Amino acid sequence: MRPPFIVTTPIRNEAWILERFLAATTLWADHILILDSGCTDQSLEICRRFPKVRILPFDPCYLTSEHRRRHDLFHAARQINPQSIVFTLDADEILSAEILSPLIQQELIQRLEQPGSSLALPWIMLWKSPREYRVEPHGIWSDRTMNCVYWDDGKSDYPFEGFLHFPRVPRQFHHPKKTFDLPLLHYQFSAWKRTQLKQAHWRLLEWEKGPKTVLNSIRINLLYAIARESWEAKTASISEPWIEGYQLHGISLSDSFDDPAPWFISEIVHLLQQKKTENFALLDIWDLPWEIYRQRLNSENRLLNDSPLHDPRSLVQKAYHHLIHGISYFGSTHALRIYQFFKG
Repeated sequence: MRPPFIVTTPIRNEAWILERFLAATTLWADHILILDSGCTDQSLEICRRFPKVRILPFDPCYLTSEHRRRHDLFHAARQINPQSIVFTLDADEILSAEILSPLIQQELIQRLEQPGSSLALPWIMLWKSPREYRVEPHGIWSDRTMNCVYWDDGKSDYPFEGFLHFPRVPRQFHHPKKTFDLPLLHYQFSAWKRTQLKQAHWRLLEWEKGPKTVLNSIRINLLYAIARESWEAKTASISEPWIEGYQLHGISLSDSFDDPAPWFISEIVHLLQQKKTENFALLDIWDLPWEIYRQRLNSENRLLNDSPLHDPRSLVQKAYHHLIHGISYFGSTHALRIYQFFKG
């Protein structure tokens, strides 16, 4: 008998995809641990409809500490079984339907070999459609893996390693580095309109908690610019075995995932109104129609005031944002190629 498969997933307002994520994942996982990071939409109600799901209740620290979220999920999985095989997935990631095959499951276990090891899976970046994914050679959105599966040894802990780029799997499980050819489908960018709004929300949050300087705006704009349109984005059609096993169970992964009115639009509009658009002129967010969103929210009586939202940028600031786009394009399409060249 194989070790139990446990999925650990932190969520905050993921109703746009959560139903399909849980319907697919419950077909192969033995337990699904969901951590509430502050949901205000229908996410928790969706979770309660799935018998295999256990919800870790909200703690205010989850809003700001990724380490605490991962740490608590890690130990919750260990309480179920101290030598389980754990999949650390986000709600917008669905494992290839190939995992439904007992043969693939056995191969995955054999590749792990023993407790205390982990696996990196191909990270498939779906792009503007749930049936297309990025394929540029050496691009930042292709040729990537995500270390997201580990066989718990019942002994190691989840040490703090810093606030940014926190590993999903405790680093002591990373060596030796192992990979397994089981695609992890990332649906964030398949919901293209939603993603652009979400990226703008992240820019605003970063700006609010940091210094209001040109240097910090460059950092923020470059950090999130790679999620924008690429002038030479190359895509390929997904492989049918990645989804057909789920389709046979009535789970559609081909229909649009886009959300025309995500929960964070009201937060963005309220912030722009409260702090005035001029205070955010350095942020590369002004290609989005904020005034249209304001009018829509106003018609629903969800706004603080009727102040219109206009693009506050000067010509110099617009030119600065065009420069950011060019730098980002070069980085997203050539960064890994340059890194590999110098690495030899």
